[in-house]
Amino acid sequence: MEDVLTEAPPPSRFFDEDLNIFASPPPPLPSPFLILPNPNPNPPIHTPLLIIAASPAAIHLLRGVPGKNLVGSLVLPENHFAAAPIGASAGQNSIDIFSIDDDGGESVVVLIALAQCPISDERARAVAKVLIGGVSAEKVLILGRLQSCNFRGKVPPDEELGFKLETAEQRASSTPLIEGFGGWFPSGSVVDGFCAAVLSECQLRRIKGTLWVTWPEFGASAVSVVKKLLKKVLPGVEIGSELGFDRFKSSFDSELYA
Repeated sequence: MEDVLTEAPPPSRFFDEDLNIFASPPPPLPSPFLILPNPNPNPPIHTPLLIIAASPAAIHLLRGVPGKNLVGSLVLPENHFAAAPIGASAGQNSIDIFSIDDDGGESVVVLIALAQCPISDERARAVAKVLIGGVSAEKVLILGRLQSCNFRGKVPPDEELGFKLETAEQRASSTPLIEGFGGWFPSGSVVDGFCAAVLSECQLRRIKGTLWVTWPEFGASAVSVVKKLLKKVLPGVEIGSELGFDRFKSSFDSELYA
């Protein structure tokens, strides 16, 4: 005769995700927000060009630009108040916004935003809305990376590739921001996350926006292809060096997946 007291209970008829519907929903995360060191009575910040570095190669190169000035930071509360690794800098918990002077022909103040903190897909829309809403830019250039899992087809491991997507306003413009640096993003492939959210926000606000994704993700070739574009877009700016990128890649990966 079976012992009903010690017999293992029968398996539940519910899956774990079915049981979660009876639990109270978690509290909503606080909204991202901008911090300006010098409060501006007439926000947002104005610039003819905003460059958003969202790939490891672009972040590494633009972080090494000399003479840049910090004009603001976009803080993600979930990163700012979370337990940060020992030695982590403030930039690893926020998107820092810098101004640089492009003296290639005429003095133009360009803003660069270094997205060097992890941004989940669920938070990408909120972060993009605050960033584009807080910076009044005539044109926006987003530098992202091509991930092989989102690409339809086979990606050659040792070939430099670059593809672009544009908002309707940029495509209708007679002055393309990127020309001669790869073709259009292939049909059937996917761009997601923060880069896609920023481009969508530009489209909603009728801003001339361009998303440029490059392959490979890491290595000397990744830095080389991005540096060529930055020298074209910012002819009067001294772009950072490729040295130390391997060390930066390791720290970037550890922060992204921490």
